[in-house]
Amino acid sequence: MSRGMSRGGGGFPIIIAVLGVLILAVIGIFIWMQLSNNNNNETMDNGLVSMAPTLETVTQMPTTAPTEAPTEAPTEAPTEAPTEAPTQAATQYVTAAPVYNTKTVWINSDALRVHSQANFTSEVVEKIPYGTEVTGDVSGKWMKVTYEGVQGYIYLGKTTDGRATVVYSESALETPPEEPDATEKDLVANIGNGTISGGLMTVSIEFSEEVYSDDNGTGNLSTADFTVTNGSITGISGTSAPTTFVTLTINPLVAGTNVTVTVKAQSIFNAEGLAAQSESGSFVNP
Repeated sequence: MSRGMSRGGGGFPIIIAVLGVLILAVIGIFIWMQLSNNNNNETMDNGLVSMAPTLETVTQMPTTAPTEAPTEAPTEAPTEAPTEAPTQAATQYVTAAPVYNTKTVWINSDALRVHSQANFTSEVVEKIPYGTEVTGDVSGKWMKVTYEGVQGYIYLGKTTDGRATVVYSESALETPPEEPDATEKDLVANIGNGTISGGLMTVSIEFSEEVYSDDNGTGNLSTADFTVTNGSITGISGTSAPTTFVTLTINPLVAGTNVTVTVKAQSIFNAEGLAAQSESGSFVNP
């Protein structure tokens, strides 16, 4: 019994000793953890301090704002149109009336054509033979003339072969070029009876084949290819070449007289260049 108690009493101190060691270990661990936390906090504090910017490391921002671009808008162009155009611009396109000078000329070419207007594309209303003296009003290269009761314009330049169409003195006339007359043929089939309507006479002329005003198979017929006695031609139709039928409108001059219509010789041609013979027809003007 005593031996057992003795053993039992000897184990208690051991337990106390173990507990003391454990308590000391826990205290030591606690102290160690506190010390470790303090060191970590200091380290973090030191890190934060080292990361904090200093005056030397911070890039200094500009204290003044950059100069701004000018905000003023460019001057606007005036939008209001001028109220009046300059007087010069308004009048510079006004065409002045042609200035005519009265002159006398002599026809230097054979059968110079008289046009209804001062241009080559207008109708040929008459032909003036070589050597004829003509007085008219000149404007530029054209002269306004009246020949055989027909008014029109003649050209005062040169022909295609370089010959002057007119000269300004009779002594300056050049010898006309020798152009043999074309062989003639009876090309007039009929000169119809004159009919009166409204004081005007109508005469129809029929040809036996297609005819032209030039011997080269070109040219429209015109009033210049016909003559009328005791009357004047006031109109013509059917002249576009080639043609076989034309109609003349005639204003009789004297009542009770014969009006004679004549196809001029060497004035109308067929396609072969043969000239129509001169033929006439007479009609009584009531």
